[in-house]
Amino acid sequence: MTLAATSSIAAGAHTLTAKHGDAACNQSAASTALTITVDTTAPVITSAATASFTENGTGTAYTETVTDASTVTHSLSGSDASKFNINSSTGAVTFASAPNFESPQDVDANNIYDIVVTATDAAGNVGLTKGVAITVTNANEDPVTSGKPLANKTVVVNQAFSYNTSTGFTDPDAGSILTCSATGLPAGFTINPTRGVLSGTAASTFAATSITVTANDGSLSSSQSFTLEAVNGLIISSISHSTTTVKGGTALSFTVTMSENVTVTTTGGNPILTLSVNGQSVTATYSSGNGTSAPTFTATAPATGDGNAASVSAITIPGTSSIKDSATSAKNLLTTVMVEEHHGAGDSQYRHAGPDA
Repeated sequence: MTLAATSSIAAGAHTLTAKHGDAACNQSAASTALTITVDTTAPVITSAATASFTENGTGTAYTETVTDASTVTHSLSGSDASKFNINSSTGAVTFASAPNFESPQDVDANNIYDIVVTATDAAGNVGLTKGVAITVTNANEDPVTSGKPLANKTVVVNQAFSYNTSTGFTDPDAGSILTCSATGLPAGFTINPTRGVLSGTAASTFAATSITVTANDGSLSSSQSFTLEAVNGLIISSISHSTTTVKGGTALSFTVTMSENVTVTTTGGNPILTLSVNGQSVTATYSSGNGTSAPTFTATAPATGDGNAASVSAITIPGTSSIKDSATSAKNLLTTVMVEEHHGAGDSQYRHAGPDA
């Protein structure tokens, strides 16, 4: 027996039996009863049209619920449907990947993900669709290291030191203010809690000391560690010149005696000493002596003034250039003013420019 699609059968359960008759009007016994249920009622979605979900989560963001007499198949569509998965049996909707409040991936980029849920029952009846807005909410997240590990540092005794440790941390939460603290600080060093700048001056040498910096956003924190060591700096012990008397305006070659052998790099330009020669400012530029304790600097004798006093009033080491000890490359030439005066026999003498030397 075939029922045409256009057969008008009322909704509900119907019991059917069949008999077979021959040409002589003999009829068979009735067949076994067949029950047919006609379902014309579509599923009705009863779940809400909104939901909220905390960022970084991986659980169920929304569940489509329906009323229907038969098994229902759940599906979804909509502008942000690609960001979700739906369990066709249970109606559970989950994010395909954990959402990030700080980096919304919905079409409108406003952390409100718009989907449309649909339910279809076993008879093929499709219920009315429902638009659902799932809002991703913010969660306080740990401050994280910025991908810039705090570098180990060496300070020079009696030379001011400053290191901005805040560059080692970021907070995923927009607008969060980090407060920095430090443990293991040697005497004479402090950290600015709002700026993260660690500063101070070492009064004496000390071995590499581990310092842990912690950044706190008010409830969560993260930490990084680095070592700090204090060493004696390179010292200019004397300045000399082989020529006893020169005319003003003449090229001079100074030998600068250091406390240790030095390695001089000039990638950012030649280091410069500003000398005070008999009260006249003279610029002396590094020329040679890498690897020794007596590098030479060249300058021009002042045009006026006689005498034999020379001292260092300033040191300029440009850009990526450096003057460091050859043994460890840890000790930098002090850039504060160091004065070494020389007077008496054997010291250089300078006379102002004139016809005679």
